Amino acid sequence: MYPPPTNWQKFPVPSITASVIWSYQVPSGQQVYSTPILTTLNDVPAVIFQGWDWYLYAISAANESLIWRYPFGGSNYGRAQAAVLTSGAQTTIFGASHEGYVYSLSSTGTKNWDFANAFTREGSGTVTSATTTSLSDTTKTWVVGEFLSPRAYDSTGATVTITGGTGSGESSVIQSITPPSTLVVSPAWTTKPNTTSTYSITPAVDSDIYYQHAGTLSLESGTYYLYVTGFDGLITKLNASTGALIWKYSAHENNEPYPLLETINGTLYVYFASVDGYVYCLNASTGALLWSTMPETISSSPMLDAFLSAGDVNDDGSLDIVVASRSTRVFVLNALTGATEATSSSIDGDTYAGIDNEPVLIPQTNGIDNIVYGTHSGFVYCINDTGETIWRKNLGVTINASIQYADIFNIGTSYLVVSDMGGAITILNPDNGATIGTFNVKGGIEGTPMIADVDGSGKNELLLTTLDGYVELFNVSL
Repeated sequence: MYPPPTNWQKFPVPSITASVIWSYQVPSGQQVYSTPILTTLNDVPAVIFQGWDWYLYAISAANESLIWRYPFGGSNYGRAQAAVLTSGAQTTIFGASHEGYVYSLSSTGTKNWDFANAFTREGSGTVTSATTTSLSDTTKTWVVGEFLSPRAYDSTGATVTITGGTGSGESSVIQSITPPSTLVVSPAWTTKPNTTSTYSITPAVDSDIYYQHAGTLSLESGTYYLYVTGFDGLITKLNASTGALIWKYSAHENNEPYPLLETINGTLYVYFASVDGYVYCLNASTGALLWSTMPETISSSPMLDAFLSAGDVNDDGSLDIVVASRSTRVFVLNALTGATEATSSSIDGDTYAGIDNEPVLIPQTNGIDNIVYGTHSGFVYCINDTGETIWRKNLGVTINASIQYADIFNIGTSYLVVSDMGGAITILNPDNGATIGTFNVKGGIEGTPMIADVDGSGKNELLLTTLDGYVELFNVSL
């Protein structure tokens, strides 16, 4: 259908002007994968981002000077969050780390609270009863599926080890959870644990403790809540002011993207995609599962780890959830039922085009939305509401950052802004994929750039992070 050009790098590219307003490099020079956010700290406009060097940074949006940085206990990858939680208060910042914690920080960079992953928070204690194939701890409130990731693909659950008392030194693998407080294990215990026994649960994969992103904030009846997905398989709802757990729900694999929240007919719903191949819809108030669906039934790798977007894609009056997969397919799901309404076409010659970014919806004059996204193989796709390809563009370098649709030139017209892992920013015409212009920065780009009035000039600028440790603000013009 659309054979990739063999001489893409030789095509002439129109010129645009990109001038650096300011540039900040983290002291370590290590990668910044994080999507930056803009907020105000003690009346000072600030850019917040997380670094691979274990720090969360707050720098001035006007001149890139460091306001403060906070050290976590591990590498930091994804997007932070920020909000004024109560009237008259200062901004609270939320970050997340691969050490397995979500943090709440004050506007001056001190810790308010932290929230640990399931293994650290709920993975040890004292046995209250046991059988030869189970262990109970009545102080726990485990849920179905907890500690089982990543069983979906390698059939390995977490390991529970008796660390003291009767049976000390024995280990077994968790097979299932009987809520609220019993682990079912195999093989059977040689020596049955008893009330003298202490235990510890170890993840099957070290990364199962990770938090990639600081979640999604939601203001509900005057109270802010933070919805967090983790590699421990859980999605949790926390009180943003205190860190108290409101509810938790377990998928059966890692959950990398932060959740999407949407209100339909007065009810708030939570949507998230998991590496187990399912998209989940929960009631935001209770955490109850409303539906789950595995949209990818063709590929042998149906895993989902891309961000979700939402809109009335086909103009039928109902909200749709748009999800991308590692198999290069994009799906349009009914937000209330999970029914698949459209699937993108199979593209010959683009076999390895997994998608890690959020599809962007481009409104059309007929009321429908076109869907644009980038792939691992370096293509930008534009499909219509039925999944048919309108155009595709080969940029030749992996695209992990979500594509932006914005008025980057400040001329009243929005364009597609594509950032790739080679450090190129390419501006495309959304109607046909024609290149408007391109420029390069110091390193590859994984985090999604921001197009907004960052420095208070009254005009849109381009704010981005790079893999050689820079955070930079650009003015871009034709």
